[in-house]
Amino acid sequence: MEKKIPAAKITYTPEDEPYLGREALLHFDNVIISCLEANAKLAPYTYTINSKSELQTASSQIIPQAISIA
Repeated sequence: MEKKIPAAKITYTPEDEPYLGREALLHFDNVIISCLEANAKLAPYTYTINSKSELQTASSQIIPQAISIA
């Protein structure tokens, strides 16, 4: 006998949103916004530096992408 796995719900409403009211997630969302705002101010400067190390070059590409994915 095969067990049927219930289909994952794709869309949540405010009544059944599993993360609604979770303070830690709200804080995480606010941290992401702050990081993106800081990056928007710093990014133009990082592109003006000609003598970056390979680690600095990688960081200037990877960190903003990681924040966006978060």
